[in-house]
Order: sequence, then structure tokens, then C-alpha cells
Amino acid sequence: MRINEETAVVGPRVGLVPYRKEYVPQYHEWMSDQELRESTASEPLTLQEEYEMCERWAQDQDKLTFIIFARKTCLPTTNIPKQPEKHDSDCDFLGDMIGDVNLFLSSDESSDSTSSCCVDTHKGELEIMIASTKHRHLGLATEALQLFLSYIHLNSSQRANSASTHFPVLLSFLFVKISFNNTTSQRLFEKLGFEKYSTSEVFGEHEYRLNFPDPTLSIAEMTDPKAEATLNEIIPACRDHKSMHLYDSRL
Repeated sequence: MRINEETAVVGPRVGLVPYRKEYVPQYHEWMSDQELRESTASEPLTLQEEYEMCERWAQDQDKLTFIIFARKTCLPTTNIPKQPEKHDSDCDFLGDMIGDVNLFLSSDESSDSTSSCCVDTHKGELEIMIASTKHRHLGLATEALQLFLSYIHLNSSQRANSASTHFPVLLSFLFVKISFNNTTSQRLFEKLGFEKYSTSEVFGEHEYRLNFPDPTLSIAEMTDPKAEATLNEIIPACRDHKSMHLYDSRL
């Protein structure tokens, strides 16, 4: 999906940037790990196939992908700058590339919505991966998902009083499928307001859902009050990767 090709979403500890060819070698290295492939239900690809997939995903209208970076400020001993700062390199600014977060759109055949005759009603499946083991269990996945949910909310066709929209579809709900033994992910999505919807004994997984809210709600109201929303500012970025300027500001 091309709607985020010039957009970065920056929080106090993580940043989301478009999946570009510069990131393919690191992504390919991650996917060379069999355990990671199995946990993400991914097939092994050659480096060239990874480049082709990166380009294809940028064009597909049913996929939205951001690469997750752990900002250098994510360490407890590092202070977050009080003023916006400009940097010549998103990598220098953000720090380590640690994973990705995705939205996969498909038609919601169960929807009886008649609110729009021009926009299809869709459901969105979420996936998140923290590939870097040293960045797990630090709350970075939570912040990345909060930023991602905020981005989806702000760019949804359900936005009220919007002259135009980035999303070509109307979202009815978001969902995620989590294996029985992945209790960490279950707690993560429950904390963000997702509720268990169904269970598949055949596939050994639960489906959690978050009904897409009233468009007037904020991201903080979309999620559990205990999961306080972090920065969700949406920042246009330059086409040239090397001159991509990201700005840090807070709510």
C-alpha cells in the first residue's frame, strides 16, 4: 500500500517507517532463522525474492507495512529531547531496526453495513514481529501497536468530517490470531482492548478482535486506559531516504 510511502510515525521509544529496499538485507537475515519463520508462518525466500516482495507489498492495496525501529532514547538512562530535532538519517535518529508491523485487509462478508454505497467494508488482520531478541519484553511492541492503531484510525474512511481519506475501504473491525501457547501476545492485545472472539482447536489459536470505534474516539479511548497512548503524530517524510527528516514531539 502506497499511502505510507512518505510517512513516518514517531513515538518516545520507537519509530515506524515505510518498508524500503534499504531494509531488505536485514529483513532477509531475520527470515533466515528457522524458528522466526515458523513463529511467523513465513516461507524461506532468496534475497532477490525478498526485494521483489518488498516492491510488491508497496503496491498492493490490501497490505500496509511499517518497519519498527527502536530509538536510541528507548534506554531507561537516556532522556528524550524536549524540543523537536531534525536529523539527516532516520537510522542515525531511530537506532536499531527491530521488527515490523502489518495490516492485511480483506472483505468483511459478515458486515451488514449500508453506511456507504461507494466504499467496501473490510476487516483488518494485524501482525507484529519483534525480530531482535534483545529488544523483546521491553514494551516496544506495545508502543509500536499503539502508534500503528493511531495511524490506521487517523487515516480511516470512518473519520468524520474528512474531505478525503487515505484508506480506500471502510474498516469494520481489526483482528489478530494468536497461538494457544503465546500468552505474551495474548496479554499484549488484551491490554490494547482486544477481546477473545473465537478459538480454533484445529489450528491451535485464538482470534482476538477490536471493533473499529466511533470515528470521533481518540486512540487513548480505543485502548485499555492502562495502556496509555504514546505519541501518535504523523509526519510526512521526504522521498529521498537519506534526507528523510523525522521529528520528535510529544503529547
